[in-house]
Amino acid sequence: MQRPRMNVEFFDPEVAAPPRRQFAAAAAALWGVIAPACAATLRRIVRCSPRRWLAGAAAACIGVELLFATLVYTNTHPAAADDSLDPSSQSLAFDPVTFAAADGVAVDGWLIPALDERGIMRQGERALLQRSPALILCHDAGADRAQWLKWVRPLHEAGYVLLLVQSRSAAGGAGLTFGLRESADLAGAYAMLCRRAYVDGDRIGLVGIGAGANAALAAARSTQAAAVVALRPLNDLDVAISARMPPRLLGSAAARWLWRWNFQWMYRVDERDMRLDNLLAVQGQRPVLVDNNAQLDNTEKLVAFFQRNLMHKQAIKDFAPAANPLAERD
Repeated sequence: MQRPRMNVEFFDPEVAAPPRRQFAAAAAALWGVIAPACAATLRRIVRCSPRRWLAGAAAACIGVELLFATLVYTNTHPAAADDSLDPSSQSLAFDPVTFAAADGVAVDGWLIPALDERGIMRQGERALLQRSPALILCHDAGADRAQWLKWVRPLHEAGYVLLLVQSRSAAGGAGLTFGLRESADLAGAYAMLCRRAYVDGDRIGLVGIGAGANAALAAARSTQAAAVVALRPLNDLDVAISARMPPRLLGSAAARWLWRWNFQWMYRVDERDMRLDNLLAVQGQRPVLVDNNAQLDNTEKLVAFFQRNLMHKQAIKDFAPAANPLAERD
């Protein structure tokens, strides 16, 4: 376990998304050059033989497809995350962990225990038997796990084990799928926490922001998470497209369709699985908080939500007769 640094200077833990690559602007400029040239070429082809016309049309279609495939690939592969900040900047001890996602991909995280050294010394042997609630935190698209550092102090003081997940898309390798594949990272994190002796597997919550919120809602379907918080989730893939497509192409329905088609084909996903309405429809009776106006410096609503839905479950278990199996599962 790493120890917190002494006399830690204040760092602003909110990490801005890595600067967007300049390819989007270059692609838009290239499109502005290619489109008139293609139009002039097609006008000449029309006056040619049918075979030449078909060959030219096929070449134009292939060129446009390659342009959009490159555009999608570049905009879904953000720069590798910079881990220059970690929970020690908040004077918290933590363990760097690596675990397997639900689909086998290796995922990194920062695991912060609910009790620090002083808490263990104060509680003595009771600390060894205590099982605490836990929260799994998933960052937004283009950010990394350091995005949550401003939240960890109040959540830690509220008594939660915290796992800050570094999603596969932030590692600089796998492509960004806006929660569709990243949900497997959270499912793997949930399974890992359930194996920890000091974590109460019945009181694990999922928290995500932006695309991480969609990942949390999607992961809840394949886990027994007790509660989910979705901060500023994406309504659908069009919202993600609007933030990444060059403005010159944004108004074209055909361009948006090509972006969407290439994205689904490249990552073998279905955009309908990330639509917010569909994700909320399958949550059943699980408590879910959706906050579209969440501020990263305000944790009061989040803490209050989990106090009601996770800490309250422990109160029921503590005071219910042990012989009543239904009360134990409440």
